[in-house]
Amino acid sequence: MRLNALEEKYARLSRATLVASVALAAALAGASVVQGASAPAFGAIAASTALVALNVAHVHAYGPTFGVIPTAVLSVLPVLCSAAAAARGAARAALAVPLVAGVLCALVFACYVVAFAVAAHLPKDSGRNRVYAVLGHSSPTANPTDELVWRLERALRVHRAEPGARFVLSGGRTWASDVSEAQLMADYLLERGVPAESLVLEDASTTTQENLENVCRIMRQSFPTATLHVVTSDYHEFRAASIARGLGVVAYPEAAPTPPLRLVQDWLREVLLVQSMQRRALARRLASSRG
Repeated sequence: MRLNALEEKYARLSRATLVASVALAAALAGASVVQGASAPAFGAIAASTALVALNVAHVHAYGPTFGVIPTAVLSVLPVLCSAAAAARGAARAALAVPLVAGVLCALVFACYVVAFAVAAHLPKDSGRNRVYAVLGHSSPTANPTDELVWRLERALRVHRAEPGARFVLSGGRTWASDVSEAQLMADYLLERGVPAESLVLEDASTTTQENLENVCRIMRQSFPTATLHVVTSDYHEFRAASIARGLGVVAYPEAAPTPPLRLVQDWLREVLLVQSMQRRALARRLASSRG
């Protein structure tokens, strides 16, 4: 129940943020037009509208998730700049702060994107004793999300290339579903010819941290001489590998592409989550050095 309550809290926050961003973007766009919007301002309004439309489509397809929040905030910035530019006598001063902040945020985001892309395409190990951990993806229904399906299709390609490959399917029950993510993944793979003896189900984890903690425990207990390969979405490989490294295990990537409709939300959300993870790691190091 704790998890479901937390997810419902994020769902309410995501809905509220989306509604607020649509209302604010519409109001600012209207103000820009009334005060005499230029061609660049109309471009900003178009960019804002596109981000809002993407968020609405995302919520319609997947429900209100945490990834909606940073995209909703971002959707307000273009029209905020255009409204400021249209204000009398304050164009340059009003634009300076959001433009500088926007450029800095874009640079930080670009650095993380490069890091994520590199992590997703690191070379594989040359050994033959491999175990593939497929990380789950929460679904509000009893069916896997398209993002999880893309991860499973990546696992199927591994199975066809290595018929004896072993898979640890990691994911517990999320939302209000009675079926764990691990079981959803097992059903999908079994229906497509992966033998049951190749699958190990880990159905207790509800976060990426717990995924990797439980997978690493299974590796040490059942596959102590094998190398770990993590099957997850491309944007997710960096954080997964970082967590595994913190647990003393080297994780090699088996990256699946991200569905196009989820690209913006997932990559933005991942930057925030990685920053949070890095801040916590720094705080732990500082605390240990003082102790």
